[in-house]
Amino acid sequence: MNRKTEKSVLRLSHFIRKHKHDHLIKIGKDRIVIDVNDRSLTGSIFYLSFMLVIPFVLGLYSLISYDLGEALVVLLWLIYSTYEAYHMIRGENILIVDLVQSRFEVENINPVFKWLFHKRILNFSRIAKTTLSQEGVGVNIKWLEISVHDKNNRKIILSNFKNTFPSKSIANVVKEMLDIILKEHRDATPLMGAELYEKLKSLVEVGRDEDWNTYYLGPEGVKWVKSYPNSSHHGGGAPTLTRVDQFPDRNKTT
Repeated sequence: MNRKTEKSVLRLSHFIRKHKHDHLIKIGKDRIVIDVNDRSLTGSIFYLSFMLVIPFVLGLYSLISYDLGEALVVLLWLIYSTYEAYHMIRGENILIVDLVQSRFEVENINPVFKWLFHKRILNFSRIAKTTLSQEGVGVNIKWLEISVHDKNNRKIILSNFKNTFPSKSIANVVKEMLDIILKEHRDATPLMGAELYEKLKSLVEVGRDEDWNTYYLGPEGVKWVKSYPNSSHHGGGAPTLTRVDQFPDRNKTT
């Protein structure tokens, strides 16, 4: 865990202890388990009955009564209710942030719907951005949703948070922490190909050494090294560009 990630995790740890939510978010050395949703079979049954079963029964009754107009209205209600139930339930997840494997593990907590929402594993390298948005069903049921978008702009929901204090503030702190974790992971991942050459446009070369390493400085003094890790290949292999904390003492300034 690097310094920025550690600071963001400590901030979350202090915040949840202050507001007595440390039983919902477990912070270990290499894993963070976020389990802020209400695990309740009763709630699942309520969703299922109110949003789906009741419209289905009314629609069946209308068909038996040969009232096709009413049956159509109930069918539309059933379609809408199905979507709203799906919208509500899909974010009720346990989120595990695995800092060793560099991935998220997402699993729905509702026992009734586990067959629909399978456990997902998302590598940090797949993630392009995170979002925090307010979602809702009807007028009164609101919540906050943390989600990520992969590099194909597909949305994956990580977890829901209550739209009340302190859960709203915790959601913001969690989102900031995830942003830092993902940024630090991206910065630590060597760039290759087109990404490498695009990045070089914003860097200034400051040195080279006898091992074909080239040293660069970026904005705010960020240090980068272009190297050839597969130097045994023909032509030295493809270069990589890696962010580093410090340059080795042996580099020679050009």
